[in-house]
Amino acid sequence: MQVKHSNFVNVAIPLYPGAVLPTGSFPLPLNTDVFASSKTGDYLNIKFTTELGHSAPLPLSVPMIDANGNIMVKYRLIWEMVGTYQVDGKIKGKPISYTADGFMEYVSGESISPTLQS
Repeated sequence: MQVKHSNFVNVAIPLYPGAVLPTGSFPLPLNTDVFASSKTGDYLNIKFTTELGHSAPLPLSVPMIDANGNIMVKYRLIWEMVGTYQVDGKIKGKPISYTADGFMEYVSGESISPTLQS
């Protein structure tokens, strides 16, 4: 199976008043391609497409303890995306092709500390 994300958009993610996750920390892929094949010749080529306006960031706090025992909170981000799936392939030797609206989640970036704004 191969998965490829492309056409990334970078935006700042507001957390709470005065704090954001900086632009570029958690890129949103507007296109995701998945290709899977079997030894029997069956395959699926799946393309998922979304837009920034159809995607919502879901910040997750990640408590961490440093070497001195201090607790700090960093954040990861899951993008909740609504978009369109285009599916083509062959299953049990029979061709398939369809388009459907759907949902995808994407975990983006590494855990980071928020940027405080004044």
